[in-house]
Amino acid sequence: MQNGKAQKEMTALISEVSSEFTAQSREIESTESQSRKVDEAEAGLETQNQFRSTIVLQNQIDQRLTRIRKMKEDLGEKLSGIKADISAIEANHSSIKANISAIKAIISADSELQQLK
Repeated sequence: MQNGKAQKEMTALISEVSSEFTAQSREIESTESQSRKVDEAEAGLETQNQFRSTIVLQNQIDQRLTRIRKMKEDLGEKLSGIKADISAIEANHSSIKANISAIKAIISADSELQQLK
């Protein structure tokens, strides 16, 4: 009788251990599945962070490009002003040359008049 009772207890114990083992196996599978999902989510977050970093970098580049275009425009305006100044100086220089030639002609004519006297 004791042998039958021990066998029932052993069967119950084996059944309990088997159930516990099955439950633990399912828990491990669930944890592995969740771990894969976490890994996938982390990879997605990394991609998202890289995307955000790319957007930030693109915005910085766009801002620099805008500043450079503005500088180019300002320099173009300054260059136009300098060209206008050079043209005015050249025109003034030509006028001075013409005045010098006229003065030389007057001096030469006055010299000739002086020699005639």
